[in-house]
Amino acid sequence: MLRLTYTNAALVAPLAVLRLLQRRRGIRKETAAQLEILVPPAPINALMTGVLRLEGLWLRWFDAPLGSSLLCLARKPVLPVRHALRTRPTSDPNPRR
Repeated sequence: MLRLTYTNAALVAPLAVLRLLQRRRGIRKETAAQLEILVPPAPINALMTGVLRLEGLWLRWFDAPLGSSLLCLARKPVLPVRHALRTRPTSDPNPRR
């Protein structure tokens, strides 16, 4: 089973605008950069949380055509039982009896 889809599609437009503004403004000092990664005010954070929860429900059945992140769901193959139970090499010169 393998699934690859975008996530955070609701954030693409706001992030694109923010990146454009940041590029026009130029590089800031480190102290100013720290202000850009703070949690937004509670009402905005609650709104964004709600939108992303709805998107999460939608992603259970559909793949997003775009987003700010990728999600890959994969399953590691299981070894056959005969290989998993082998404890010594077959070329052992002194097998136990």
